[in-house]
Parts: sequence; structure tokens; C-alpha cells
Amino acid sequence: MNPSCVPGRGQTAMRRALIAVLVFFCLGAASFGAAASNIVFVGGTTYSFSGDVATLTADRVENDDSGGISGTLRLELWAFSSPYDGSSQFGYRMAIYRLGQLNGGFGFPNVNSGPIAFAPPPNGTWRFTIFVTEFTGDPLNDGFVVRDYENFPTPVTIGAPTPPPTTAALENPANGSFQSGIGLISGWSCQGPVTVSVDGVSVSAPYGGPRGDTASLCSGNSSTGFGLLVNYNNFGAGGHTAQLYVNGVARGSPSFFTVTVPSGEFMRGLAKTVTVPNFPSAGRTTTLIWQESQQNFAIQSVVP
Repeated sequence: MNPSCVPGRGQTAMRRALIAVLVFFCLGAASFGAAASNIVFVGGTTYSFSGDVATLTADRVENDDSGGISGTLRLELWAFSSPYDGSSQFGYRMAIYRLGQLNGGFGFPNVNSGPIAFAPPPNGTWRFTIFVTEFTGDPLNDGFVVRDYENFPTPVTIGAPTPPPTTAALENPANGSFQSGIGLISGWSCQGPVTVSVDGVSVSAPYGGPRGDTASLCSGNSSTGFGLLVNYNNFGAGGHTAQLYVNGVARGSPSFFTVTVPSGEFMRGLAKTVTVPNFPSAGRTTTLIWQESQQNFAIQSVVP
């Protein structure tokens, strides 16, 4: 790449990172030995990548020193968890393109790396930064220190996107569950109001019950529970769908459940006990008793 002369111009604004960035590689800052201090980008920069190949470009890289010659220069593409701000940050160096040395008052125009090796960071969402670095013999980053950089504004996702944190859940009826008699439609949400749609019919659920287990997910808010007492028999026998809505927006996947109706919506005057051997573990027996108020069986005893 041949340098071209810089035309007469005023002082160039520079963003120099005189810090060390530690990763598997380190981006050095301490400058020692003969080197140029006014190496800058002029104009725009770009990157592209596909698989393990990247391309880096810069409109121009200049040495604004009045004389002398720079150390070897190169472009570097890095990934950070937040935009690079010139302070110490962990990051991943993904691509390098060697430019060569540059006399003071000259520049490299229309820099284009062509296809070069690209090593993506781990899966996640990253902010990419392109650097022009100079060899000074620094012990970090193969002896290269930062002279100028450009942050790219658009986050880049590598691999599958990280799912957003859960802030609401319909817990009953559980997906794939069987229901009958009197039961709850219940769950939790960091915010209200809450409605639940069963087969397309929406019902408001009382909201604000204590759920201490959700405080860490809801910025300390533990009054996140909701619950609605229903007679599942009224939905009719067969398959049904429940969907949670928070502030009118569907949250989570719909829950599919099956209702069994023994005999009408509410049976009266019945009595029955049933024993279930080897439950909840081998050698134990559970006795179930019919509870009219619940329209269901409840555990009466477990022996031994």
C-alpha cells in the first residue's frame, strides 16, 4: 500500500486510548521507542464478516506528525460488551490487517484489507470497534498500542440471541396438564394489570399477592402474584388454551390443558375414598378422599 501526501490542513481532532485492554490479548498504551503520536482515521471506516473471513476498510489513515516515521501500523477489529470508551475494558480481538510504516505528513488512502482471517467472539451481543494501532514494543497486544478508534453503533449478535429475562409466568394451568373441578388460574408478573384468556375469552385476574421468590427478577418487587378461582368443569371436557396478558400484551407461550368433567359442572352428595399403593414412594400408601367443595379428590393420609 502506497502512502499519499497529506494536503495542508488544520489540527486534526484525535481520540487516543492510552490504556491497556486485557482479554486473551492485551491492547497496550505505554508508548516507548521511536513512534508517531498523531496517527488518526480520516473519514469513515467499515467492516464486514462471513464465517471466518472479514474485510476492514478506512477512507484514510494519516500520520499528522510534522516529520519522522511511524512504527508499523495495523487495523484491528475488536468486540466489547459495551461501546469502547477509552478506559480499560475486556474484549476480543477478531481481525488484524497490517498497513506498514508511515512518514509524518503522509497517509494511506482507501484502505481495504480484502479477505482476512476472522475469529468471532463467544456467543452473545457485542459492540464492535476498529482501531489503528502502532508498534512501539509495548509488552501488550504484540507490542502495538492504540492511536485512534471508531465505535460502530449497531450491536452485533453472535450465535443465538440471548433470551430476554422472564418477567411474568402463567403457572396454572401448566402446559400439558389435566384439570377438573375447582382450581386456580395463577402465576406472577413484575407488572400489572393481568388478564388471562382461555379459549379467546379474557378474564381479569386479581393482582398483587405476595411472591417473595420473584423479588430478584422484579427489581425487589415481591407483590407480583395473581390468582383466579375457577370451576374448570365449566370450560367443558376436552382440550383448552390459556394465554397470559400483561398490560394487554401476550407474555410467554400459550398453555394447553385438558379438562375432564366427571358428571356435570358441580356434583353433590357424593362420598368416596381411594387408596393409591406405592405412592409417593415404594412401600407407602396414599389415601384420597372426595371433597365436594373442591369437586376433586384431596390427600387424606399417607402411611407409613
